[in-house]
Formats: sequence, C-alpha cells, structure tokens
Amino acid sequence: MTDTQSSASNHPVKRVTVRRGRRQWRNVPTRALALAIRQGKLRRDDEFSLDGTRWSRLDANPKLAALFPEPAGANVFHPVTPPKVEAQLDELARLMRDINQ
Repeated sequence: MTDTQSSASNHPVKRVTVRRGRRQWRNVPTRALALAIRQGKLRRDDEFSLDGTRWSRLDANPKLAALFPEPAGANVFHPVTPPKVEAQLDELARLMRDINQ
C-alpha cells in the first residue's frame, strides 16, 4: 500500500486530512496538495492521513517531497583546505607565535 492508495481498494485516494500541530484540515483534495506546497502554504513537517489515525509527514512521500524547495544553503559549496596548505598554515602560525614572544 502506498500513501496515495487506500488499503480497502486500489483506487487512488481523492481526499486526505492534513494537520499542523493541533490544527486539522479535513477532506483536502489530494490534487490541491501540490499547489499548496508550491505556494508555500504547506510545510515539509506538516502531516497527512488517509484515515485520521495514522499520520505521515508530507516529505515522507517521495512525490510530495520532490515538490518542496531545497532548504536554504543546501547547495552551498564548502571548500576543504588541502592538507599541504593546512600544514603550511600551522607552521606559519607557529612562526608568528615565536616572533611575538
């Protein structure tokens, strides 16, 4: 069973319940989820349920997770200092301490 199919039958689910904290929105059309995610109305940690008892985060569903924008800084390049340069910087710092004593 997938999150978009009911267990009673293999028909696609048309409506779900969405919650954020204590707030719940019932009978949300599944087709509206994608638009709400793109508009920023739904968050990754919001949850949905097919039956109102078992809940899953929206980003636990691969199709829905793909709709969320990447978190800020997810693609930021973090350069790594090469080992040789690191050793040279350590030596320079040691020399500077010796000069300043």
